[in-house]
Amino acid sequence: MGCTFTKNDGDNPEVRGTRTNKSNETGEGLPAIPPPAPVDPRLPLTARQRFSIGKSWKGIARAMEQTGVTMFMELFSEHEELLDLFTKFKDARTKDAQAESLELQQHAALVMQTLDESIQALENVDYFFEYVQQVGRTHYKIPEIGRAHV
Repeated sequence: MGCTFTKNDGDNPEVRGTRTNKSNETGEGLPAIPPPAPVDPRLPLTARQRFSIGKSWKGIARAMEQTGVTMFMELFSEHEELLDLFTKFKDARTKDAQAESLELQQHAALVMQTLDESIQALENVDYFFEYVQQVGRTHYKIPEIGRAHV
């Protein structure tokens, strides 16, 4: 009983290979699934971790600007002393002031764009390292940040 696709009859040539990626006797069938691309050994991530990061980021990327502002607001809530490192919006001491600060919104958008570029660059490790090092060099030049935070 049942259709030929649900039968588990390995001896029946009409059934064999019809639901798998293995070829049947005529050489037809689904192509084999290629293995994932090897991960560059300089990147301390497995292929699965890299995939998970990219998949998670897609959800965040739908609302990058607001997510960035929220991220900074939470950071400053837990570590208020870090707000002093940001000269453009260090006077925004309350959550309301931070939520309304155009300077904080602009900086949060820039940070999120940087994260987006970095995550996209995980496929090209040479570019990833070059990009992240450039961001670090830029921050190192800021007197309030210097070596302590880069």
